[in-house]
Amino acid sequence: MALRDLALARLAKLNGCPSGTVPKACPNGTVPKACPSGTADQSVGTLGTVGTAGTLGTAGTASETTRPAFDATPPPVRLGSTDAAPRSWTERLARLDPACPPRDVPLRRWTRLIKDAHLFIDQGWAAQAVGLGWSALDLFGCHPQAPFARIAQQGLLWLLNGRRLVVLTAEFAAIEAASGGRLTCRRAPIETGQVLAWDLGQVREAAHE
Repeated sequence: MALRDLALARLAKLNGCPSGTVPKACPNGTVPKACPSGTADQSVGTLGTVGTAGTLGTAGTASETTRPAFDATPPPVRLGSTDAAPRSWTERLARLDPACPPRDVPLRRWTRLIKDAHLFIDQGWAAQAVGLGWSALDLFGCHPQAPFARIAQQGLLWLLNGRRLVVLTAEFAAIEAASGGRLTCRRAPIETGQVLAWDLGQVREAAHE
């Protein structure tokens, strides 16, 4: 008798199989204590297939926050009839005579200032400037005796000179230069004695009195 048969017979005897045989179905490869009669099934049972682990759920994609460019600015809001910049700005600009520049201001620059001011209002920049805290002097202010020469006291509109305003924040404005570059104008503290462009005529009349 082969060694394998001897081992099976001894195992069957130890587990109390009456016929001394190994049962056909032995779970987990073990021999039960009470074995029915029958021929030993020498084939090894196939283990059940291990269940496939569930696929992990795909992690949700984080929503992207689109950060605007550093110098990005919302498009100017179109002016309405009532919810625009101070109406007095439009009214006072309408009284300025393009053909009568004050003091040291060249005719061409005075005409350009008036056009730029109207565009500034019509394109919605004035309303946006008010919302950002820019005052009339920040925009239209100038030196009373030398409005053209004293650049340090000129408001933003004096500096445009026909160029396009592209950025406006609470701290600065960016003007597109003819070369394609940008000129940054910081909002400076208002100096004592500054006047508004439409008040230069009153200053001139007071000086002659």
